[in-house]
Parts: sequence; structure tokens; C-alpha cells
Amino acid sequence: MARFRSALQTALASETSVPVFYGEPIDIHPSECIWLGKSTDATQEPAALRSGRVKRDEEYEFDVTIRVSSKAKPAQAEERAVAIGVALEELLADNPNLTATAGVL
Repeated sequence: MARFRSALQTALASETSVPVFYGEPIDIHPSECIWLGKSTDATQEPAALRSGRVKRDEEYEFDVTIRVSSKAKPAQAEERAVAIGVALEELLADNPNLTATAGVL
């Protein structure tokens, strides 16, 4: 889980140019940021029964919060937050396992 979250943090920051944090940034208040919440649910199952190393299908659930306070009007902030959310959705749709990221299988 930690490797996936780290890979997601790196990929999101690269894709959106928005700072990404583990948990809510308390000491700093960027005008735009993303933070990854704690894991609320996790499951692991064997991907296939065969000899050798057993690969697992792992599923995790955690909240991703997008904060935008850089816009003059609430509607503009909402539009920007949605645009960042769409970037997240497209990133995971294109690569749901973040397999292109070193260290994540």
C-alpha cells in the first residue's frame, strides 16, 4: 500500500503540477493541494493459483481530497477542483496499477 500511495503521490504531482501530501497539510496552506487520506479498507487475494511466487490482487480504499482556494468565486474553485479530479481519474484509468512506476508491481 505504501508503495502504491507513494507512486500515486508522485504521478499526481507530475500530472497536475499540484502539491500532493500524505494527510491534510496543517502547517502550510497552499492555494491548491491534494491529500491522500488513511486507508479505510484493504483486501488481498491470490491472482492465480500456480507454482512459484504467488501474485496478489490487492484493493485499497482511501479518500483523496482536493482543495482549491486560489479562485475568486466558488464556482471557479469548483471547476478547478473538478479538473484536478478528472486528471486523477484519467491517470488511474490509463494505468490502474501504476505499473509504469518503479517499485510498484
